Amino acid sequence: MQGYVLIEQDVAEKNRDVEQEAEQALIIEELIRLHEGVLARYGLRPSEFELWNVMAH
Repeated sequence: MQGYVLIEQDVAEKNRDVEQEAEQALIIEELIRLHEGVLARYGLRPSEFELWNVMAH
């Protein structure tokens, strides 16, 4: 749940009100689909992915 709060805070700081909900949904959708095969697309290292994966589950 803490991750959702961080996403909400970050999006609120950077976007107009009308865009916030859509951007939050997009970020959450991308995180759900995150896997080792797409790490380069996001500039992530395998160790960063592993840390996120452990913290998320």
